[in-house]
Amino acid sequence: MLRLNVDELQELQATCEQNDQIGLKLNWDMLLNPEEDNSLHLTEYRDGRLLAFLGKYIIGGNMEICGMVHPDFRRQGIFTRLLQSGITREEAVRYSSILLNTPAASASGQAFLKTVRCRYSFTENQMQYVAAENKLSNVRPGISLCPATPEDAESLSQLDADGFQCDYEQTLQDNIRLSPKDIAENELIIADGQTVGKIRVSRLEDRSWIYGFVIHSRYRGGGIGHAVLQQVIAREHAAGRSIWLDVAIENPAAMKLYETAGFQLRSAQDYFTYDRT
Repeated sequence: MLRLNVDELQELQATCEQNDQIGLKLNWDMLLNPEEDNSLHLTEYRDGRLLAFLGKYIIGGNMEICGMVHPDFRRQGIFTRLLQSGITREEAVRYSSILLNTPAASASGQAFLKTVRCRYSFTENQMQYVAAENKLSNVRPGISLCPATPEDAESLSQLDADGFQCDYEQTLQDNIRLSPKDIAENELIIADGQTVGKIRVSRLEDRSWIYGFVIHSRYRGGGIGHAVLQQVIAREHAAGRSIWLDVAIENPAAMKLYETAGFQLRSAQDYFTYDRT
């Protein structure tokens, strides 16, 4: 699909979410980014009507896949065909892993993945900031944030590799390809004149999404994360934006920090590693 019809895609998403009482993670920040390759995504139309969507996203050397089928057209093999077409032989060996994701509460998504060669990998919680629940206090002073530039691609990639155990070379190539505007969504965290971490804030409509928040392992435990999170919350909240983030439940330290800061669970996504054998 060379060009996304945003209205059709949003309509299909709303129909599926209302029918299933779930929240789909379609990575709209990437779908709406003109720098992203939307030709990777697949769709199925009948009589001019969008019935299904399969999204393919390259993130940190991995391919992530998600999608949806209109409730009236399920159990017809539509998504099976899209998935078979969507994972080419070249892609099966090109990426570190291929991850399939579905809302944890989606009965149809969970049932479909039982028919696919994959194994459960992890769960990611989607959380929203609630000001009344913010219990952060006595945050460390002297922490500043600086928008990243293309010259910071190596630093960003090193921090990602340290914090998320992703492939440094692949992440570096991803960061090099970013436009100056996109790379500036990342902010370097400066403490005592040293770059000690990074955080990315992506703004979409009236929401601010926090991604890629990491403090280098050498600098953890000193209150830097608390201070950065408080700064970002105060800035985005003052701008009248709701604040959201995703966090793996297998990261209890991050979960504790976000809960202390006032973030509350809204939904969960299960990730499964596709068996490429």
